[in-house]
Amino acid sequence: MDKHKKDLLIGFLIYVSNILLMYYLWQNNIALTVIFIVISAFVLLKWADKEEKIVYFASFVLGPILDLILIPRGVWAWGNPSLFGIPLWLPLFYGILTVTAIKIGKSAAKLLKNIQRSMYNPKKEMFIGFLVFVIDILFFYFFWESNIVLTALLLAMSAVVLIWLSSKEEKILYFICFVLAPVFDLILVPGGAWTYGNPFIFGIPLWLPVGYGLSTVMIVKIGNSIARLIK
Repeated sequence: MDKHKKDLLIGFLIYVSNILLMYYLWQNNIALTVIFIVISAFVLLKWADKEEKIVYFASFVLGPILDLILIPRGVWAWGNPSLFGIPLWLPLFYGILTVTAIKIGKSAAKLLKNIQRSMYNPKKEMFIGFLVFVIDILFFYFFWESNIVLTALLLAMSAVVLIWLSSKEEKILYFICFVLAPVFDLILVPGGAWTYGNPFIFGIPLWLPVGYGLSTVMIVKIGNSIARLIK
């Protein structure tokens, strides 16, 4: 099988597996953590390239920071937290999900012959990534109680990122996360795995797809920049 088709297939298998695992095991932090460690080992040792491995660890660290800052504000809450309001398996989940989204995005781009290897300055890209990431946190922190205002702010930021600050590959990644990531919420929120402080429809806030797309692209941008700087 062609590598890109294989990566696309593996990506969707991991994506669906994660939904099923979280649906049935979110109340058992130990079991879910152990399984995510096994999946992470496969991703890091057998599937991810060097840049993707660094992106995994960037997501592992940066993803939960959003939770540690925003959960005390009431933006969302996990149904079975372990420490500081977050479940034990969360950093592993963020790492796996981000690498899976990258693989699906890269494979789709290659199959569509729409790939563009960016030649940007890694230091500049890292600065942009951290800047937008911090601005996102501030938007969430101060405006989460207004779905309309927060959605408008994140859409404006997304427009800037997609038009001026992202490669074709990152644009594809944004829309993949925009579509696929909220599926987790639509399936798992009704079961109690987590809840949002100000849902808009079906238990999720209006800004969620935009937030997933924007945050994921920024974390990937930071991880790729680090990878290129340490080559």
